[in-house]
Amino acid sequence: MDILIFFADINYQFGLSDVFEDLDIQGIEGQNSKNNLFYLNAGIRLKL
Repeated sequence: MDILIFFADINYQFGLSDVFEDLDIQGIEGQNSKNNLFYLNAGIRLKL
């Protein structure tokens, strides 16, 4: 979204492959280890 010189971006990225294939930590075994990411960028756009 752009409003004058201000901007905001919301993104979500999901991973399809496992990050940790052989993870044997108690309580984590068998859990989903995909690399999922949510982030928000906001700021002022300057034209130089």
